[in-house]
Amino acid sequence: MKNIIYSILLLTLFSCNGQGNQIKEKTNLALKDSTQQFLDSYNKTYQELITASNEALWHSYTRIVENDTATTNRVNNTAEKLAAFAGSDNVINSAKYFLNKKKELSDLQVLQLKQIIRIAAQNPQAMKKEVNEIIACQTSQNDKYYIYDYEVDGKPWSEVALDSMLLNEERLNRRKEIWEASKDLGVGLKSGLAKLRDLRNKTVQRLGYNDYFDYQVSDYNMSTDEMVALLNQINKELRPLYKEIHTYIRYELAKKYNVSDVPDLIPSHWLPEKFGQDWSSLVALKDINLDSILKSKKPSWILEQTQDLFSSIGFEKLPASYWEKSDFYPLPPNTDYKKNFTTSSWHINLDDDIRSLVSIEPTSYWYQFMHIEFTHMYNYMAYSNPSVPMVLRRQGIDRAYAESMAELMSMAALKKSYLSHIGVVKNKKEDEEERMKMLLKEALNTVVFIPFSAGTVSMFEHQVYSDNLPEDEFNKTWWELTATYQGIAPPSERGEDYCDAVTKMHVNSYPAEYYDYPISTILMYQLNEHISNEILHQDPRDPNYYGNEKVGAFLYEMMKLGGAKNWKEELKSKIGSEMSAKAMVNYFEPLRNYLKKINEGRTYTLPDFK
Repeated sequence: MKNIIYSILLLTLFSCNGQGNQIKEKTNLALKDSTQQFLDSYNKTYQELITASNEALWHSYTRIVENDTATTNRVNNTAEKLAAFAGSDNVINSAKYFLNKKKELSDLQVLQLKQIIRIAAQNPQAMKKEVNEIIACQTSQNDKYYIYDYEVDGKPWSEVALDSMLLNEERLNRRKEIWEASKDLGVGLKSGLAKLRDLRNKTVQRLGYNDYFDYQVSDYNMSTDEMVALLNQINKELRPLYKEIHTYIRYELAKKYNVSDVPDLIPSHWLPEKFGQDWSSLVALKDINLDSILKSKKPSWILEQTQDLFSSIGFEKLPASYWEKSDFYPLPPNTDYKKNFTTSSWHINLDDDIRSLVSIEPTSYWYQFMHIEFTHMYNYMAYSNPSVPMVLRRQGIDRAYAESMAELMSMAALKKSYLSHIGVVKNKKEDEEERMKMLLKEALNTVVFIPFSAGTVSMFEHQVYSDNLPEDEFNKTWWELTATYQGIAPPSERGEDYCDAVTKMHVNSYPAEYYDYPISTILMYQLNEHISNEILHQDPRDPNYYGNEKVGAFLYEMMKLGGAKNWKEELKSKIGSEMSAKAMVNYFEPLRNYLKKINEGRTYTLPDFK
């Protein structure tokens, strides 16, 4: 830091001299050198501290023991050290100083400095008390979330077990009991969410952000108003299709549960998943029943097949350390500790240490998810190169861009042309009815997800952080948004004793960034349309990526950028268009026309989106 201060003094002398162009050139060179010294020093320390913090978190996620104070203390201590460094006055003041001279710096230097300020906004030294409170409160919330035992019939059940029960149970009264049990967790987390909201807002406001939602959105180079407008535009573009799906499913579920009076809003316990974000299990495909097929496979087969697809399009095999350090499978019965059952991808040291925390079983869910997971791993590896500084390796070019590529590969792995190519299903030409069922099943996963993600969750968090939504209106607001965007209602009155929103892990642990997922879904369909039309010359609804290294090269070119480029500019340069839901609307247009015919004479209860 002494060298930096000395350089700053030199710069001051130079600027006061006024000795013409030669001195100005020397001044600019000295400024760039001083900036680079600061950045090099920052990146080195940042990597060391984030590695220690990630290692501590990894242990706390993979070996959960009640009252394990040693692990909790380690997590808190490493997080506090990282926060203290990243939010120190020296770091903030230096980054601000250099940013004020950004016209004389390189684009890459400016990007790093902006990211350093963004990181510091969560942990400013001047608010050390609040930062430590956030760390302690978040750790407490996580402990409550991951140790919680859900209770049904007086017996404890894991979240995974409860989800399975809700997926398979046929009796409505029983489904209601299971659904309500899945929400009890929120009671103990509600006050923690309100406290974290206040602390998060306060810390980022110190560095000029309006609130925590505004802070998170700034990663996209957008304002809060711009992001809200974008999310509502996405919902508006897809609303005609979603209305057809919503109407069709309301009537189908009423028939399934023998209810003659079809409700205007779908009761949430009628749906196969507790948040109403994925209805795809409601459709069974005659020729592609992956769950049935995968029952005979070992969980390791999913890993092997996923690796084979990526290898076929030109990616090297994941390193040996990945296979050694990852946690792949559920814990054996009677294990004396627990693990976090929420899947997560880890870039431990922002370099060569990549890991997955998953619980693979031979199901279609895990088959699909591991293609997402491998894409994240390849993304980490691609941008871990000398041209991308450590501080710009946090999530790639942006959070949604990375996620879109992951979803793309997951979608590609489910296409019939690919599944028949690897011998999982028979290469048999399906009739029109079966083709529409395939499209419907996909829409019940991706289209249905948009109102939940770009609507309910994102708008709830917007109100919580930007509008300071009162704690005693959390649950009312959540269900108002659920009705407006998803057309779903709770099975019974949900008062303010509950906090159903915070039972969604992301609301608790990854705040104000859930819009990443709908944006990535929209981008996924754009990327698939480009690959199918321009590289493969195949139908976007059933492309086969296997064995085409041009597809891998296209993806790698986007992955390797890290956070060193602007995502909007890169998208336009790679596919020739800006972000739009048009590709997704085009993809499902045959399904919309099909459902309109079926829904003739039925009552539409979901209004047009305004």
